[in-house]
Amino acid sequence: MLTLIKIAFRNIFRNKRRSFLTIGAVFISVAITTFFISIFDGMYEMMIRNTVSSIGHIQIVHKTYYEKEKTMPLKYKIDNYSKVKEQILKNVDGVERVAGRILLGGMLGREDLDEIAGGFAIEPDIDTSMFNISKNIIEGKMPHKDRMEVLLGDKLAKRLRVKVGDEIIIVSKTVYNSLGGMALKVCGIAKFSVERMNNVFFIPLKVAQKSLYMEDAVSRIIIELRHSRDVEKIKKRIKGLIDNDDYLVLSYLDNDALKSMITYLRVASFVELLIVFIIAIFGIFNTMFTSVFERTPEIGLLSSMGLTKYKIQFLFLSESGIIGIIGSIFGIMLGSVAAYYFATKGFNLGDVATNVGMDWDRVLYAEFSFAQILKTFLLGFIVSIIAGIIPAIKASRLEPTEALRKIG
Repeated sequence: MLTLIKIAFRNIFRNKRRSFLTIGAVFISVAITTFFISIFDGMYEMMIRNTVSSIGHIQIVHKTYYEKEKTMPLKYKIDNYSKVKEQILKNVDGVERVAGRILLGGMLGREDLDEIAGGFAIEPDIDTSMFNISKNIIEGKMPHKDRMEVLLGDKLAKRLRVKVGDEIIIVSKTVYNSLGGMALKVCGIAKFSVERMNNVFFIPLKVAQKSLYMEDAVSRIIIELRHSRDVEKIKKRIKGLIDNDDYLVLSYLDNDALKSMITYLRVASFVELLIVFIIAIFGIFNTMFTSVFERTPEIGLLSSMGLTKYKIQFLFLSESGIIGIIGSIFGIMLGSVAAYYFATKGFNLGDVATNVGMDWDRVLYAEFSFAQILKTFLLGFIVSIIAGIIPAIKASRLEPTEALRKIG
């Protein structure tokens, strides 16, 4: 078999131009696939990361609130938050942290300037992972859990023309649908990679609960896990603890927008692979079939010398496999360089990030890994073998006597 592989390697370069064009088709296919898979994987990781950052691995929310979330109906709340939190931390393994949040909208005012904005009441000492708030602060600091302080997104701060240390008034609807006001000191300004977060504000949960008459109540409970792989098991466990039919227990995998985007990415990835490798298959198929036609007398001679049909098939499959290996190696090299560049430097999505209907970072980073390279290389090799199957079978079925007649 080793002798046949050596013969196959020499045969590839008998027609150098055609072989190089075929290797080039595999090279381009593998390079494009390596690059695009890294981009698709980067999108997938970004969507998962930002979804978990926004709503946690698991969330508990009132059924009606979930249905009418855009109107921020505070009366549909999770009561006895402290008790529920204690139950989860005490009885559920694998939970990293539990945090309560209130989503609210309001009128923010300072002197003669007014702005309508949405905001979050959070537990500043616990809920810092939400879009990495603490890491995105460009001025000042996080609000203190017991102080009348507010953290602003940088665009909101610019529209209000405020800086750290200034005081603003926030007027918002309470749980009784009346208006409540809060005088808050700007303690910090943050700039996020997710564009919409630059237009929101953050206040301490205790301050919001007091001002909105939501004593020990929250809009939703956010649960972060040590390992995302345990999400469905822990979700089921928490459902068993929550004895209230009005409450929903949802994982990030239940998010409709996330599910739609993951489906889109899978379809786009499949279509890209299909198109690229169809081109490679036709290139190899054409080369191998032409080779069979040109080498008919040689195949007849090999058969008459005792080379079996299976060995002839092996010879031609070896040729297509070697083409696949050479093309894949060079394709991986080019694709990996491009993937590594965008994994470190990123790709600026510009306005696309704000128009996809999800929390996308303005800069997308590709995902680059050895496992990904290995998979793409094997895919290039396997596709090359598949493309050579029909020509190999055709060559093995040539009758020696008929093939020998074409000599001369």
